[in-house]
Amino acid sequence: MIEAVLAEGLASFTVTAVAERLGTTHATLYGYFESREDLAVAAVDMVVTRTEWPSSSDSWRAVLGDYARTLWKLCQETHGFASCVLGLTLTPSAISDVIQGYAALLETHGFTRTDALVLIDLIGEEVLLTSMLLSREDDRTVEIPPLPSEDADASRPGKELSWASEAGWLARKLAFIFDGADYRLQRASV
Repeated sequence: MIEAVLAEGLASFTVTAVAERLGTTHATLYGYFESREDLAVAAVDMVVTRTEWPSSSDSWRAVLGDYARTLWKLCQETHGFASCVLGLTLTPSAISDVIQGYAALLETHGFTRTDALVLIDLIGEEVLLTSMLLSREDDRTVEIPPLPSEDADASRPGKELSWASEAGWLARKLAFIFDGADYRLQRASV
């Protein structure tokens, strides 16, 4: 069933289309899942569980860069993933597990549990939103205005964000978040 959902597209599948793909009725699917959202959550869980989430702990910036890069890649490889996840009212358990794992890694670098969770959530939302905004169903190109000329005080992406340079302003946005996290971490150690 989940493979049929993925074939239809996470963001746009209908229970009827999934049932037709499987050669059954939508009523049969409702015997397994109470709602379309439950089916979507199960599909997201499977996709997230299949994904290899790196756990580099060289630095907290590397941890966050790995998380953001892997989530971005997942969004690019799984049609409709970002908009599906952003539209859910329930958080799939596999996503919660990933968030908890990365939060634990950040704690080893001095972040409080709460700050780590907020930071991972903020980065995840930014990656998902950017992916969703840059993905168009009609395959038209999304025009992104260039960044203003360099400002000496602007947040600059480090090597852990080099992969995001082609994703609009994502690298700069994440660098800004990273700089805020660094400030918070430094303030906590004083």
